[in-house]
Amino acid sequence: AYVPIEPAEAEERRRWIADDAGLTRVLGPPGYDLPGTALIDVRSLPADARGSGTVAVGATRPDDIAYAIYTSGTTGRPKATLATHATMLNVKAGLAECFEVADWRRETVSLNGPLVFDVSLQQLLPMLDGATVAVVPGPVRLDPEALIAYVAEAGITLLDVSPAHLQLLVEAGLLERRDLPLRRLISGGEALPGPLWRPLSRSGLRVFNCYGPTECTVNTTVQKVDSTVERPLIGTEVHGATLHIADEKGRLVPYGAAGELYISGEGLGPGYLNRPELTAERFPVLPWGPHGEPLRVYRTGDRVRLAKGGAVEHLGRLDDQVKIRGNRVELREVTATLLSHPAVGAAETVVDESHPGGPRLHAFVVTSRSPAREEELRQHLAGYLPGYMVPARITALDTLPTTVAGKVDRRALRVLCTGQAPTDGVTAGVPSGAADGIEERLIELWREVLGLTSAGPDSHFFALGGHSLLAARLITRVRHEFSVRLPHATLLERATPRRCAEYLRDGPDGAPAAAPGRGNLLELRGGATDRVPVVCFHPLGGDALVYQDLVDALPDHQPVYAVFDGRTDPRGRTGWESPEEMVRAYATEVAAATGTRGCHLVGWSLGGLIAHGVADLLERRGVAVHSVSIWDAGCSPVRYARPAEPDWSMGPLTVLNTLAPAGSQGLTAERSARLGDRFRRLTGPDLGRHILRTAERLWGVRRDHEPRAVADRAVLASLHHWLFTGWRPEVIDAPVSVVWASDSLRRSLVARTDWNDWTRAAAQETEIEATHYSLIRKPVVGEVATHLMKTVATVATGH
Repeated sequence: AYVPIEPAEAEERRRWIADDAGLTRVLGPPGYDLPGTALIDVRSLPADARGSGTVAVGATRPDDIAYAIYTSGTTGRPKATLATHATMLNVKAGLAECFEVADWRRETVSLNGPLVFDVSLQQLLPMLDGATVAVVPGPVRLDPEALIAYVAEAGITLLDVSPAHLQLLVEAGLLERRDLPLRRLISGGEALPGPLWRPLSRSGLRVFNCYGPTECTVNTTVQKVDSTVERPLIGTEVHGATLHIADEKGRLVPYGAAGELYISGEGLGPGYLNRPELTAERFPVLPWGPHGEPLRVYRTGDRVRLAKGGAVEHLGRLDDQVKIRGNRVELREVTATLLSHPAVGAAETVVDESHPGGPRLHAFVVTSRSPAREEELRQHLAGYLPGYMVPARITALDTLPTTVAGKVDRRALRVLCTGQAPTDGVTAGVPSGAADGIEERLIELWREVLGLTSAGPDSHFFALGGHSLLAARLITRVRHEFSVRLPHATLLERATPRRCAEYLRDGPDGAPAAAPGRGNLLELRGGATDRVPVVCFHPLGGDALVYQDLVDALPDHQPVYAVFDGRTDPRGRTGWESPEEMVRAYATEVAAATGTRGCHLVGWSLGGLIAHGVADLLERRGVAVHSVSIWDAGCSPVRYARPAEPDWSMGPLTVLNTLAPAGSQGLTAERSARLGDRFRRLTGPDLGRHILRTAERLWGVRRDHEPRAVADRAVLASLHHWLFTGWRPEVIDAPVSVVWASDSLRRSLVARTDWNDWTRAAAQETEIEATHYSLIRKPVVGEVATHLMKTVATVATGH
């Protein structure tokens, strides 16, 4: 039998495991020897000792122990869950059916889970049937974009990740990549979030949500994630498993009623090593067999019910056991270890569900002498517990709150979690001023990723609750904002904004990092932080300030962002390679800015098409898109091929129309054709001056614009028109609100599109007496703003 031990495990915990399991040999590198064991470094064995000669092997019975995996225990010490060769082979026997695999020899499976998790068996066992296993390097596993690249490079067809890790991959664009060899996604170890369910169901991949206690050997149930299932379920039993649902008195409940899940069958392990009392408690024998015969079962502590169709719905835990980043944690073990510190007189540990990076542990302590620093308590815990069990926050209180019955009020402590934010000392660093823009932006990223109200140049990422998955999110944000790859190892060494800024200033190869900024996103109004923001997308020409009149017409409490084209270089006439590239970049910035609030997307003219495209990608990434408003924009029913070169007259004509006075119908088709030839021949300031002179000649308007800036907008508009030629939207889930300018419809200036064809919800249409350009100017924009806020209110009330 083998016992996997995490190399980063605290030495005290490694020693305890070795003693508890009676280990005699340790396979590992120098420095990992344990008392009473012989250390074997397999990499240094002589060549003639590897696979040569004959070794006598004793007979192995099916019920012999195959491995022991240590998980968190309620007594303050970890407990070892046992599995046999028979239960392992039961897993192997059901894998192909479980994941709809016809021939494992055609599959490349990722070994992505640490060996201390039994899910690693699920990734290794397919080798016995001919599958290739790709061992994902540690640094790659921690970097979402690098992992996606590795999937392509290694030809991985089946990727097995935890839900939290999967969320980061989706945010990094996994579901948008059509060039990957990936055919199957497996996720388990913790609950799959509801917002992630729908984009996975539409991904075109075979996606499976798995559930299974370690005591029952890897998986017990599986649910295929597809459009027929509307919410997260854990599915039906796998090969060799039988499910039972009982009430608190041990009586089986009727179909659809909630109760505790019990499991029987061939996957049940023998119990816990050296813990006979706990084994008897968790593996009772009950009269649930055929004809009331005794049946050995495992009591999971999970509250479930059978949903329509017979799949199981997970409703939560019945005890203090929780999952943190896929790891099983007994809160009582954390509390017991805190109480072993001589300065701690009372303690309690709860789960903070409000953190944007996912659930995290928050401990509260009452000290019996001078207050112990948070760092001191954290170091004490790290000496006995694995990193995922060390609370992200440890808060000192005068007394623990209690209920009327005198018990610790855990609900009150969870409320306290939401109001806690580190401010000084070891936990937050001294909040001195940032040295420059790079350091200032890094401090903002620290706050955003860690969910803090304040941070400073010396705030330590990991001391403030950062972990590997949040580190992956930070690394992705740094790459997008500074165009520099921040390796995970570098973040470990430089875990403060000040130290990271030093690295970014020089760049990884001595080249200066890009100036910090928000790329293509502009905040037009902050508004109330609890309101869902409106995000407006630029029209032809890339100028987002066309929405300023709209902002003035919206209520003061409504937050508004605008997306402009900050990438295209009009003077070099270079920019986006495809509309998909533009939309991907915009979606990334919108997701980062709006966070868990979600967003309402708005677009006038070309901005309407961009808003719809961004909505599709955000939904694929699990971001809530509450509505999409498309104003006077349509897509052609014919998919044209994009020409080799832009029509350089389109942009100047578009900019000229924006200079027309309010109420004017703008250029006629005949006049546009005559002006176009002249516009094609001009460039730079000459083009800008000609546009301004033409506006004065046609309409008597004088605009105080710099000719070079006018020419730049015209070139951008031409490039945007060319970029989106032939572009077609995808079908989205969000409701769509459409506003048409009556003049545009009368003169067929836009392609009237039935947007119901491009949403699974519904598209509501409104026609306003206006021209295309007066639609977003005063006074007409006031009517448009009223329509937008009506849409926002309708979605908010769920109608």
